[in-house]
Amino acid sequence: KALQMSVGRIRDPGDFNYPHLVFDIDAIALAAYRLAGRAIGRYQSTEDFLVDVAVRRPALQYRIARAVGVTLGVATVFATVLAAWYAYGRRSGALLGGLVVCVNFLHCRDSHFGTVDVPMTLFVTLSLAFAIKAARTQVRRDYLLAGLLAGLATSAKYNAGTVIVGVIVAVAPRLWRPIGPGERRPAALSLLAAGTAMIAAFAVTSPACLLHFDRVVGGLVVQ
Repeated sequence: KALQMSVGRIRDPGDFNYPHLVFDIDAIALAAYRLAGRAIGRYQSTEDFLVDVAVRRPALQYRIARAVGVTLGVATVFATVLAAWYAYGRRSGALLGGLVVCVNFLHCRDSHFGTVDVPMTLFVTLSLAFAIKAARTQVRRDYLLAGLLAGLATSAKYNAGTVIVGVIVAVAPRLWRPIGPGERRPAALSLLAAGTAMIAAFAVTSPACLLHFDRVVGGLVVQ
């Protein structure tokens, strides 16, 4: 389906077992590969690319999707380093966090595949990283980034939406037990900004899910 999207045959995957961000990422990678092939003279037309995928090098689209998975899997190592740095402020802790991900069996195995789990993990990790940072800085930009990345995680796989709990935990002390007068209102606005950014990121990257909510519910039941 990402292949069909990459050549303009369909606009969206029409599959609601998962949201659509990963379809889009793979479609962009496939389109980039096709355009690079035209630039170096390998392909003269879109049909040449499709023949290459179907006949000369069958399953090429899956290898490209797997390359995307590997790339995002490696990126998750650096995202974990960032999260651990924000959490502990120590280089040794940050590097140890990255090392643990490097040798994590499930993450290494799934990084071989062009599926939704590794992209979801990347965005979940980045959202948690900025939620941790926001808990310390209380800077609204960090809340916005945490919410935005939570929206992208949800757009990779529905159940990743639970990562917004990290943002709620980060802001909760300022809402329930504010340190100083007038602190509760900025905290509430930060939480609202994060929630809005999350919804906006999901809406932009999986718009069809908003238009076919009944099919999304069906997909959730399947999952």
